[in-house]
Amino acid sequence: MGWLAFLYVLVFVGLPRVYVGLHYPTDILVGGLVAFSIHLLSSRKFFIDRVAQPIVEWSNSQPQYFYPLFFFVSYQIADLFNASRNIMDFVFGVVRVLFK
Repeated sequence: MGWLAFLYVLVFVGLPRVYVGLHYPTDILVGGLVAFSIHLLSSRKFFIDRVAQPIVEWSNSQPQYFYPLFFFVSYQIADLFNASRNIMDFVFGVVRVLFK
């Protein structure tokens, strides 16, 4: 199944982006290497014990805090942190004006 998913992403996602000029082939290659590296890291016992397990335990023990924060972070990722960047641009603009 992994190879089928890889081929699907390569043929239907990667190659069209290179073909229409949105990315260079090296962009797609490095993106794949980054994804593979993240997969290797996140599937190790050390990562699961030190990072994933505490998050899962927190989500089970205090869902009233976990789920709103998880929604906020997921939305920021989907929005490419656009709202956060706009807020920070405004804050830095005010700081520049005040301390000029």
